[in-house]
Amino acid sequence: MRAPAGQRRFKKRKEFADGADSAENAADRFGYFPGDPFEVETMRLQAFHCPSCAGCLDIRPGAGRVKCAYCGNTLVVEDNAVSSSPRGVAAGSEADKPDYPEPGATLYTREAPRFEMSVIEQKIPEGTPDRFAPIELGDERFALVYLRHVDAKVAAVAYDLDAPFESLKASLESDGDPGLAANCALEDLCRRGYPHRLEVAVCMFEPKHMTMTPYNAGCRDAVWWVSNEEGRCCTTGSAHDPLERKFLRESRDHFENGRPVHLAAGDLFVMVSAGFAGRGGRGMWPTGLGTLTETLNEHLGEEPLRVVTLVKNAFWEARSRHRDGGEHPCGDVKIAAVRAILPPEADAIPGDGKIEVLKSRKFEVGMIKGPRDIAKLFTLHSDRQLVIWMSPQGGALDPAAFDRGAQAILEVLDGQTGDNDNPRCAGRAAYEAMKVGPSQVKMAVIQLLDCYGRVKYYRAGWKQPVALGPRGLKSDGQQQFDEGGEATVNPGARLFFPGPLEYEGEQHLAEYFGQVWSGGKASRLYEAMREHWKTKKTEVALAKLAKAAAADARLSNVVGMGLVTGVG
Repeated sequence: MRAPAGQRRFKKRKEFADGADSAENAADRFGYFPGDPFEVETMRLQAFHCPSCAGCLDIRPGAGRVKCAYCGNTLVVEDNAVSSSPRGVAAGSEADKPDYPEPGATLYTREAPRFEMSVIEQKIPEGTPDRFAPIELGDERFALVYLRHVDAKVAAVAYDLDAPFESLKASLESDGDPGLAANCALEDLCRRGYPHRLEVAVCMFEPKHMTMTPYNAGCRDAVWWVSNEEGRCCTTGSAHDPLERKFLRESRDHFENGRPVHLAAGDLFVMVSAGFAGRGGRGMWPTGLGTLTETLNEHLGEEPLRVVTLVKNAFWEARSRHRDGGEHPCGDVKIAAVRAILPPEADAIPGDGKIEVLKSRKFEVGMIKGPRDIAKLFTLHSDRQLVIWMSPQGGALDPAAFDRGAQAILEVLDGQTGDNDNPRCAGRAAYEAMKVGPSQVKMAVIQLLDCYGRVKYYRAGWKQPVALGPRGLKSDGQQQFDEGGEATVNPGARLFFPGPLEYEGEQHLAEYFGQVWSGGKASRLYEAMREHWKTKKTEVALAKLAKAAAADARLSNVVGMGLVTGVG
């Protein structure tokens, strides 16, 4: 069933480990209730992996059990999820008492058009309950939430989790502000006489610009960002202290959100429970964070199902070698990973535009021209070339009008005015000569200074260009003015003219463009800009950029999009 626009939901997969769990406690474990309605847009299926060894599984449709070909473990299959059995007690070679036996693991996923999430959970009967759950917020937004009660010494306390969770959930659904939601949860507890402190971690994911806004109180090192651009994992900032009653009145801002993070395609966010991180645990076993960071850095770019399984395995392997491996974790061991995914690719360039490439000695200028557009290359004095491109917005463009405009431009850039390097002045002169404005005829005047390896330009009716470097996004930048600018375009570097694309402001660098474009850094267009240098031919590179933009946004036409490439 297809949900209405803006109301698409995650695909939910439920499972119960070896039949030991039931539908009655599904809400406590995973944050949803049996019988919840859920509607699904087009979903991507992840490969199934063994929760014991992370090996890939081949599961026949309808199979209730499967044997892992790698570790030999027999697994339970239910609703597209897999669960393992508890491992037997094993004596550690250097331990004073037997290691705490690793519980059975349950693996489940939720998938949406722009995110995929995997969670692995191991129940610790001796541990103190906490709440670890995703919350859907509408418009394809969702949040991953963690709640736990602690005392003044940060030891876990058994206390009501349902009421603060519902208050936090209602606030997130209403206002979409994680810090405000944490405040509402604390207020609700304090109205009923709250003697403890509240640990809260919220990761709110927004698909429009592919951002994650964090809030963290007391959950130090619980949230990790695995950045492909950074090539490593890192935290999302410092955590507030666990929340207590006096924080509702103090002047210090205990409810400030962390800085929003812009996700690139393939980036992961990982959240771990206190049972994994070791907050408030007994004995000398410090934390699973060392194994977490090592595993995340070693497996950059891998899918969430595999990552959470490998992290879980590394955690228990490290415990088995520790002198306090016989102590139980202070709570359930839970690991969640959320990955940003690209939208589906577009098959063709939208609209009736055709690509044309004009060349000078050091540059190529690719343009997606409409059927009524006129573009010509002119040779100027002193090893300079000029591209004049006009695109009428209603009806045809009179060739005589184009000639009048071109002549006005040439009088400035190739005449005796002494202002031969000012395409902005030339463009304005063309509009005056043609007696029209940008709403009637869009225009680009691109001056190619082969003698200097520089490009100067004027554009009206279209967005300013974005500079791309010879090996990806990092460029030497450009100088932009109100209607134009200039840049050194070295061999392999490019200026990307976005043409009709709609986004906030004028962005001259790809880094800034990725923060305002639809889909952000996890968009097809940002990815195509990052990979542009691998496609040498201007015509092919421009086609890839146009298709990528069409994949991210509903575009009827991309006439006006252009690409200047440095070639010599």
